[in-house]
Amino acid sequence: MSLPGLLGLLFLASQGFAADVQVIGYGAKTGINLEGITPLSPQLRAILAYTAMRAAGAGCPVFRDENDHTADDGQLHCDLTDALGLGYQCSPTHTGIVKQWFGKNLGALFDNNASLKYAMENDDLKWVCEATGNTASAQTSWRFLRLRTHADRVTVDGVIVSINRNDKVGIYANSWNEYNEYKIHADSVEVLRRVSTIIE
Repeated sequence: MSLPGLLGLLFLASQGFAADVQVIGYGAKTGINLEGITPLSPQLRAILAYTAMRAAGAGCPVFRDENDHTADDGQLHCDLTDALGLGYQCSPTHTGIVKQWFGKNLGALFDNNASLKYAMENDDLKWVCEATGNTASAQTSWRFLRLRTHADRVTVDGVIVSINRNDKVGIYANSWNEYNEYKIHADSVEVLRRVSTIIE
């Protein structure tokens, strides 16, 4: 099976599996099950909301129902964002919870890049939120994702795959490991460490 055909999502918590493991085909809709870590605290919801901002693609069907387009509202809906009850991908509700809980740590989340500066100037984090559907010629998706909690620490690690389809070159992809570590506070989430490593 090709790399795009191996896209899937996995969530783990300190007490064991917190979601079903599902291998899906390229462009197919993923299955998300957060029962193992519910009820979600606002801080965990914010962490997963940021995670959803990092990649879309697989699990974000352009049409919610291929046979009934009346189900579509003109917005991109993704499984993880839907499971969190945050509305459509990159909606004010989705990005707002990230801004609320990360606050002064936003720079650490987005590496203080130019897009973040523009987003902050315009008071809208949609400019740093991935919103490409599963049929886009260029898209970024989570292939594997794991969340673990221990006391006031949360780690999220996984593999992101970036795919680009080009009429002249064909389909090519690259991937990288992501590792993020957070500390939970009563009124905020602190970013302790973020590491991205290209997979050769």
